[in-house]
Amino acid sequence: MKLKNDMVNLIVRVEHHLCPLYCGVVDRRRIIAFLLLTISELIIIPYHIMLFLVMKESYGLSLCCLHTFVFCILQFLIWKRKIAFVKGISSLYFLMFAKLALDSVFCINFGLADDNLSVVCNLFVVFILAITALSQALYKTCTIITVGMIPILLIYLFSIPLMPALFSLKTVFLSFMMLVYVAVYNMSIVTKGLRQPKRMARVENKALNMLADLKDNEPEAAESLMKRLTPDVRQKIITHASEHLFNLLAELV
Repeated sequence: MKLKNDMVNLIVRVEHHLCPLYCGVVDRRRIIAFLLLTISELIIIPYHIMLFLVMKESYGLSLCCLHTFVFCILQFLIWKRKIAFVKGISSLYFLMFAKLALDSVFCINFGLADDNLSVVCNLFVVFILAITALSQALYKTCTIITVGMIPILLIYLFSIPLMPALFSLKTVFLSFMMLVYVAVYNMSIVTKGLRQPKRMARVENKALNMLADLKDNEPEAAESLMKRLTPDVRQKIITHASEHLFNLLAELV
């Protein structure tokens, strides 16, 4: 429990630093993704450098050092708020994509051995990046990463025998379906016409009571509030209020 509270406190502190004016649900998703990506890179970068030194792989080591340099610059710009946070996290996603794309090309053309597994893993991580960007409403970032992945995918498929390529398509297809899934649940039209449970939550109950008090004490303010709501929301409030009144009458009887 203490660990959970510490994690939430860390997220909130970073959130107030990087998004001092406003932070909504999507912004908090971006903050969490930024922190997890930063922690992951702090672990993966030294691990890759160690592997490339052991294997004496100059291409991979050079790419990793360049990636580390650009990563540190972006981190400095983000934490110092020299660039907007949205632009900063998008730049980090682009950096990750560029590094994975170049690493895949190096594995295909300059690898010391047949390294199809590394390429498939890189492509899978690129799909995860695109899905993550899409879930955070970074639509341009997701589109650029997805389109940029197509040439790498074609290079990989044409560089290996037919049967391994056909088996690899399963991973590509499932990753693409995950992209479609996130794209669909982000659509506003999907949330229309939901069948809500008849039992109201305590929060809804409290909100209705507050609205009723406002209606009694300040009818003009309540009327102004209702006018600003969309027809769907007004109908939902009326429906819930009717159910609430019916339940109260049933309890009294």
